[in-house]
Amino acid sequence: FSIDPKSAWAAVPLESEYVDDAFTASPLDEAVVDRLMTASRLAFAERVHLKGRGGDQHPLRELAYETPDLTDILTDEDISDLAETADVITSFNRSDPDPRVVVA
Repeated sequence: FSIDPKSAWAAVPLESEYVDDAFTASPLDEAVVDRLMTASRLAFAERVHLKGRGGDQHPLRELAYETPDLTDILTDEDISDLAETADVITSFNRSDPDPRVVVA
């Protein structure tokens, strides 16, 4: 993420990838994956730091983002104020639209 955040998002697995996998059908598998995904998401949000608007590094959990539908409506300040976060995920740190949805 520190070198190329836009490309790095492709390495983050999405829950939909697991759900669409035909080999993961049992309830036990689902329970294990749910635990692993939750733990992974929490660890990821704590360890990954992205640059904010002023160049400061923030853990992902301290950053806000808007749904793509609101990109041209809300300013970065609006997003940060509404979410009550330290900063926003800037366009430099976002993956290109699809195939990944940025989740914070």
